[in-house]
Amino acid sequence: MPLLATIARVGFAGLLALGMAVPGQIEAAEIRLDQDRIRLQVDEASGRITRVEASGANLTAPDAVSRSGFALADGPKAECVPVTCRVTPRGVGGLLWDGQAGALRIACQSLPVGRGIEFSGSVDDPRGTDGTDHAVTLRFALPVKLEGWRMDRDLDRSWPLRGDSHRSPASPCPWGRGRGELWPVVAVACEKASLGLGCRLDEPRCFRVTYDGPAQLLSIEIDFALARSAKQPGKAGFRFILLARPDSWGLRGCLSDYYATYPELFRKRTELAGGWFAWGDILSLAAPAVDFGLAFHEGPENVKARIHSLALGAATFPYIEPLMYQLPMGDFDRAPVRAEIEERIRLWSKPLDPLPKMHRGHYDQTRCAATLASGIRDPDGSLHIAAISQYPWIAGTRWAAQLALNVDPEIPGGAGELYLAEERENIKSETWGEGRYLDSFSSHANKIDYAPDHLAHADHPLIWKADEQAPGGFRVGQPVAAAAFEYAQGLRELLDTRGKLILVNQYGHGAPAPFHVFDCLGKEYWVPGAGRLLQRYRATSYQKVVSNLPRNEPISDRQLREFLVYGIFPGGYGRPGWGEEGMRATYRQVVPLLRLQHRLGWEPVPHAVAKESGVLIERFGGTGGKPLCLAVHSRWGAKVVTLTLDHAALGLPGALWCHELVSDDPVTWVTEAGQTEIQLGLASGETRLLAVGDARTHAAIARILAEDRLRDARLCTAEYRLREGRAHLLERHLQTASHENASALLSLAERVTGGHALDQRIAELLREAARWARAAEKPEPRRPRPVTVPPPDPRSAGIPWKEDFSQGLREERWSVPRNAKSRIEVKDGRLEMELSSEETSAAITTRRTFDFGEQPLEFRWRFQFNHAGHEWYLMQGVRLAPEASDDGYILFRIDPGIRVRLENADTPPSNFEFSLTPYESFATNVPHQVRLVLTPERFFLEMDGKRLGEGEHDCHFTQAAITLSVSTGHKGRGDVVWWDDIEVVPTRWPTEAP
Repeated sequence: MPLLATIARVGFAGLLALGMAVPGQIEAAEIRLDQDRIRLQVDEASGRITRVEASGANLTAPDAVSRSGFALADGPKAECVPVTCRVTPRGVGGLLWDGQAGALRIACQSLPVGRGIEFSGSVDDPRGTDGTDHAVTLRFALPVKLEGWRMDRDLDRSWPLRGDSHRSPASPCPWGRGRGELWPVVAVACEKASLGLGCRLDEPRCFRVTYDGPAQLLSIEIDFALARSAKQPGKAGFRFILLARPDSWGLRGCLSDYYATYPELFRKRTELAGGWFAWGDILSLAAPAVDFGLAFHEGPENVKARIHSLALGAATFPYIEPLMYQLPMGDFDRAPVRAEIEERIRLWSKPLDPLPKMHRGHYDQTRCAATLASGIRDPDGSLHIAAISQYPWIAGTRWAAQLALNVDPEIPGGAGELYLAEERENIKSETWGEGRYLDSFSSHANKIDYAPDHLAHADHPLIWKADEQAPGGFRVGQPVAAAAFEYAQGLRELLDTRGKLILVNQYGHGAPAPFHVFDCLGKEYWVPGAGRLLQRYRATSYQKVVSNLPRNEPISDRQLREFLVYGIFPGGYGRPGWGEEGMRATYRQVVPLLRLQHRLGWEPVPHAVAKESGVLIERFGGTGGKPLCLAVHSRWGAKVVTLTLDHAALGLPGALWCHELVSDDPVTWVTEAGQTEIQLGLASGETRLLAVGDARTHAAIARILAEDRLRDARLCTAEYRLREGRAHLLERHLQTASHENASALLSLAERVTGGHALDQRIAELLREAARWARAAEKPEPRRPRPVTVPPPDPRSAGIPWKEDFSQGLREERWSVPRNAKSRIEVKDGRLEMELSSEETSAAITTRRTFDFGEQPLEFRWRFQFNHAGHEWYLMQGVRLAPEASDDGYILFRIDPGIRVRLENADTPPSNFEFSLTPYESFATNVPHQVRLVLTPERFFLEMDGKRLGEGEHDCHFTQAAITLSVSTGHKGRGDVVWWDDIEVVPTRWPTEAP
């Protein structure tokens, strides 16, 4: 149904009929979206929201009306004060808002756009360059009572809302009021309605959505600065959207409406699907390299490597690291100081002959000149040096300085201008590549540039940062992240002229990022496939490719299958030795299903729910005539999962059947009264993919998989030609073979007789293609099969578990770094660690995992923190986390003093302000005993018999390895820490009676 919006005037009598107390006769404008998703009545004289209805329910909080509508705060510590706005109807469904608050003026137009109401306007100081700088917070608030509603934190976590609630999922940031939202939209929901507020993904804004229960306000706040030095002196624009739905899908539903409202922000420029792989040559992997589904090649090592990738269906992307310049200082035998770094940049910014040590010629000369022009500046005007350290990729002694850059292309002589000028020449070459790879695109993104001459070129609003030493208590600046939007947009427009793509390494997400321009969004180093970060990357990319680059070690089969939850492609390297052989079989299993998911497309609303807790359901397809697949994942515990599907919403036929595509596991189902109930067994941490539908659905899926298997067989013949220098006997036949002819495919498979690894794989692929072709030609309805609870993961078996180090540090029990320079050894019957003068950290990790999803587990250990009392910081830790992951963990942290507390993965993003327990002080240099109890959702912590806290740990995992670690920012200083008597035992929750 198309979205409709109407506007009307409601007079005094009408307001009385609605039960509103009004002083005298007023005129009220009304905005209404189709299906009565939302109705807002606005007082035309003041701009107050006098009534809010959602899905027919009156949500209005009368006592909050006077604080509703627009409000402004002018100053870093100022409170938001409601602004009186004159409201005028404009066009079909539009309103003009015009108000004044002190020296500031607000002008806005609200208009139905897509599936929501968009508010677009500006705040300005009419004096312009004759005015003053302002630290502004703009607020728009709805006066609503949301008792019994929820606020979604992400796709599977939420907070209940109560009258005393004050909730916002915004993350810490170093500007404005200290918190900014990383999701494009935030939602609240009840059983019959959902409301969302958000900003456009292509406009970097420091915004947050808050529900203030005591004030009864649901609001969006946006922080920005008005500056005399800005491109538009004393003026800044804003834009946000209000979404509403007549259902309970909350954030998921609002994301669906957001995608439909702004489809240009999620445009797919390619159907290429596969993993991101770095460096080298794909043929350096053992045959068949095709097994790994690698498609986006970062920085091939030479022209020949590029040719190999193209022949195997991949695209290539030359390297750039745009947001910083790494100045090589590898000729120093110590850490360089500021004066030496600045002197080198000045010297190298000019042509030199001969070149000094470490100088790489034209590259360093142009980068140093660009750094002088556009390196970000501290408040005192000095060049900001982001980091000084030793890096393995730097020659010599490995010392280097990292300098964050403002890459706004409009800065004369700056890095952004330089990069785009180089790209205009690069793209003219037919051998340059299929696009650009942007490395470390989140590096230093949350740094602030204070250079006035840089700020004058900014297209996006500037921000402010509180500083009591500055005039007015704040400083005006531009985040590196905001400037990156302007460079990324310029690059996107340039590459679009030649149909080229962007591959990015968005290592982290602590600031706004231009997701709308990326074609393959990459995350370097393994994180959980169903974890928080990849969930958000899927949501911000919608149906574009997202890929996770490995570390240099394998992960388990279960973890690889977890990438099916959000359709994330595992990547690889163009060289051997990253654990690929141990993962090859599971790559073969998972990659074709990921390509199937990519063709179907991820949708945020699954229209399916699970009866059991700890279960994720994600939908692929099921709209626009596409067949339906559901990814199902158990966060914890082996269980029989029961799913209920909404037939009407999914357009399902009355007669259907289910097919589990990962392992052909048993599935049972019943359809009645317009709903289908499905049951399947899931082990703890496992993922399965269900195809659901009638014969037409299953035939369509089978055709896709048959075509995919035949494609890989063709690529194997291409790989054979590259490796052997001659055509494979089936190469020509496979080019004309049809994925719909099962008999012909089987005949071709029988003709493969060679012993080459590629011969064997081609035959296997053709047999798989034939099997799917036959299933597509004549789909055989499946029958329900009995479902049972899977057995526990054997890797988590063997409880109780004890380690007293009486047999030393056993290799079968512990993973120990091979080339560690720090001392890690068992001495006097306990494990000791002492950092060397060359390292900042040391750690060992259990080779097994412990599953506290199957039953509550108690973790016990003894430790001693020894610190010599010097000024250098030291931290000792016990960390529980999924294997090869930095996306979720529980950390028992010991700081000097000693002070201890329990943290999770939300602690670093909060600037270490948040923790599961507060710091508690204990004696240092003496032994202590710790007891930590974990269930799937809760923790209990005790030390030396003293209860330190209990509550929800808010982690997305229940299978974890134990890591023992010591770290510092200043390298070893002779301190020795130890652990002993580590035990893991089944237990009851501490408050339960035996």
